[in-house]
Amino acid sequence: QSPKHLLRKVEEKEAKLSCRHGDNDYPYLYWYQQKNSGGSLELIGMLSYDADSEEDKFKPRFDITGHAKEDAFLHISNITAEDSAVYFCAA
Repeated sequence: QSPKHLLRKVEEKEAKLSCRHGDNDYPYLYWYQQKNSGGSLELIGMLSYDADSEEDKFKPRFDITGHAKEDAFLHISNITAEDSAVYFCAA
């Protein structure tokens, strides 16, 4: 997952996170948001092969792109302070 740490000023308005896993037999990748340290993970969406699906709560500002067996990306647009969180990808 990269960048490992990402800090953005709210004025920058967008962020792009990338994720890669090494198991070509597993065609799914999930993105999660954790608002508080040690808090629960909330599913942002998933990528299956090259088809993405975001949870309604995160549409349209959060967009998942890429290919689940290669590189996957999480794009966040129109960033606000409410987007401050730790973001995880999992396969």
